[in-house]
Amino acid sequence: YRPPAVLSAQFIFDDGVLEPAQLEAGLSHLCQRLTERLEGRAASRLGLSANSAGLEFRASRLSKEPLRDAGKLMRLAHLALHDSGVLGLEVDELRLTLSGLHRPAVQDRLWQ
Repeated sequence: YRPPAVLSAQFIFDDGVLEPAQLEAGLSHLCQRLTERLEGRAASRLGLSANSAGLEFRASRLSKEPLRDAGKLMRLAHLALHDSGVLGLEVDELRLTLSGLHRPAVQDRLWQ
């Protein structure tokens, strides 16, 4: 069995949201879910898709370091949300996608 090379999670709002705090809560939930699904792997790219009134807004970010914890995912997702151009519109759905999955190499201490 080979795990998928891409991980994705979506959050559908009951009613469209406009408030940044509600968008942040949705992003936080997605980042937490994706972090749990990484299972020791890390990602190198984060993609964001937001739907508003039937239109899809997309953005992606390449990480400078391996993405494997919710805090780093959240920071990159927040930047991608700003890049997407959806802020100020009523958002119906958010989707985050992690790609470039790999197992980070671990180097033992050189001098013990």
